[in-house]
Amino acid sequence: MRKILSLLLCLPLALLCAPALAQDLEDLGAMDTATGAVEAARTVDVTAPFSGVLLPFDVEAGDRVEAGEALLCMDTTKVYAPFDGTLSAVFAGEGDDADAFTARYGGLASLEPAERLTLDCTAYGAYDDAEHKIVHVGETLYYKNATGDKVTGTGRVVAVTAEGFQVEVLTGEPEVGQRVDLYRDADHESDERVGRGACRAATAISIAGTGRVLRVHAQEGAFVRAGDLLFELVGADAAPQGLSDTLCAPEAGVVTAVSVADGQQVYKGQVLLTLADEDSLRVTAEVDEMDLGAIAVGDRLPVVFDRYPDTVYEGSVTSISAQGVVRQNASYYTVKLDVDAPGLLLGMSATVYLPR
Repeated sequence: MRKILSLLLCLPLALLCAPALAQDLEDLGAMDTATGAVEAARTVDVTAPFSGVLLPFDVEAGDRVEAGEALLCMDTTKVYAPFDGTLSAVFAGEGDDADAFTARYGGLASLEPAERLTLDCTAYGAYDDAEHKIVHVGETLYYKNATGDKVTGTGRVVAVTAEGFQVEVLTGEPEVGQRVDLYRDADHESDERVGRGACRAATAISIAGTGRVLRVHAQEGAFVRAGDLLFELVGADAAPQGLSDTLCAPEAGVVTAVSVADGQQVYKGQVLLTLADEDSLRVTAEVDEMDLGAIAVGDRLPVVFDRYPDTVYEGSVTSISAQGVVRQNASYYTVKLDVDAPGLLLGMSATVYLPR
C-alpha cells in the first residue's frame, strides 16, 4: 500500500516535467505562431594564428569535430641548402625571429661548401683573342700550375664580374695561395687559355630567411646535400609560443561556417571557421511586433518541432531583441527560448505558439 501511495504522489510530478500530451495540439489551433529554428547559444571562432596561405582542406559546414582535431593547415616557406656542404653554425631555433637573426648574424645558419677551394681569376694571360677573354657562368675549365704542370684539375665558373671571374674547384688539389692558368681544353693548349687565378679557401655562405622559424631540419655540424630542407618559416606576425602551422578544434562542436577557401591568403586574427556548441542548443523565433505585448522574458511557451509533430514541448523565453527587422511592412523581433527536447540538431525547424 505504501508503495502504491508513493507512485501516486510521484505521478503528478512526472506529468509536470514531461512535455504536453499529443491531444493538447488541438488546444493550440487558436493561438498565433512564430517560425523558429534550433541554433547554438554559444559559438567559437577559429582564427588565423599568423598571416599566410591555407593549404587544401576538406572540412565543411555541418561536420562534427572533436576537441584537438586538425581542421586547417597553413603553408610554410621552405629554405633549402643551395649546395652540398657542412652547416658550420646554426644560429636560429624554433620560434626565433628570422629577420632579427639575419640582421645579427647575416643569416639563420652558415654553410661551408663541400668543394672547399675556389680560384679567383682574371683574364690576365688569356690568349689574345676576344673569345678567350670572356667566360660564362657554369662553364667547365681546366687548370694547371702556372709555373709547371704538377698540379692539374677541373673547375666550374660560378661567378663573373667586371673585374674577373670565380671558379669552384671540382677536381685536383691546388694549395691555398697557389697560382694557376686556366684553359678551355684538357690538354692545356696555350691558344685555349682564358686567364689566370689564385687558389683560396671557399667562403662559407649565410642561409637567410624572413618571418618566424617554425621548424629546424638540420643540426649544426651536419653535412647536407643541395636541396635538403633546412628551415620552415611562417609569417613574422606569428607568436613565438605555441607555434604551429596546424589549426585544431579548440573544443568539440559542429562546424557551422567555413569562411575561407583552399589556397587563400589570410591574415592574423581573421576568422576562418565557426564551431557551435551542441550542448547549448536553443530555439530562436521571429515574432511579429503585434504579438510582442503578450510575451515576456521568463514566459513558458508551447513549442512543436517539425521532427516531432505530435509532441508539444515547453520553451522558456530567455531574451527578446530590442531591435526588429522590417519584412513586408511589418517588424519582426528575435525571441530566444530554452527548450529541453531530445535529439535536437542545429537548423531544425520549430513552431512557437504565442498567447493572444
